[in-house]
Amino acid sequence: MDGHIAGRPTVKSEPLLMEQVIRAIDPVIRPLIPMFLEQSLIRIQGLDDALKKSDVSTIKKLAHTMKGSSSSYGFNAMASVARDIEDVVRQENPDLTQLNSSVADLYALYEAAQAVVVDQPELFQDS
Repeated sequence: MDGHIAGRPTVKSEPLLMEQVIRAIDPVIRPLIPMFLEQSLIRIQGLDDALKKSDVSTIKKLAHTMKGSSSSYGFNAMASVARDIEDVVRQENPDLTQLNSSVADLYALYEAAQAVVVDQPELFQDS
């Protein structure tokens, strides 16, 4: 994958807002966030690939995993988008075309969080 995610993001994912989200996360958990983001990128790319192949089963699994892990780490916006994806693919004949912007939203949120990791590594040091 070339790093480009299909669709156009519909969420506002400013790094400053993401920094506030990250600062609200328990400092004990913060050192794990870079690893969480690495795994999130893999899942987002997997969602994009599965969407291109109309692989509903893989989309369901990855969206469910993204929802749970994002929620566990306190990334509620990511969890909400993943839940929306999950809701779409649970339908009898899901319209997968509407998921392009949702996957782009996940990627935009990932990029905003990753920008904080790169710009402020001190936030992720063991306390």
